[in-house]
Amino acid sequence: MARNIAIDEYRLRMIRAQEVDGSVWLNESLAKPDDVDRILSAMVLEDAIQGLSSKHREVLYETYYAGRSTREAALVLGVPPGTVKSRLHHAVRALRTALGIVEPTDEEAGAKPAWWHASAA
Repeated sequence: MARNIAIDEYRLRMIRAQEVDGSVWLNESLAKPDDVDRILSAMVLEDAIQGLSSKHREVLYETYYAGRSTREAALVLGVPPGTVKSRLHHAVRALRTALGIVEPTDEEAGAKPAWWHASAA
């Protein structure tokens, strides 16, 4: 929500015509790229990560930010590799939920629908 408000404010400022004398034509300096989307996305992601449990944040940090494998992260965190995999799975799902990313249903992901299993028996 904060991201959308910031973007709306920015776009509102950009809509207003800038006064330019007749000798100046539009050039590259008037259309400078900005990092608003990147900065806002980072802020939203940071808020979502702060909403996770400390164990989920640790696993995300060790695997994604530190670039460690599941086995290496398990050694650093002092837990079995299966626990790292499980925590990582749940952390990513929680982040997707917090960010409003809709996960595909089982059918969209390629799994057989429930009726398939019933008729195969």
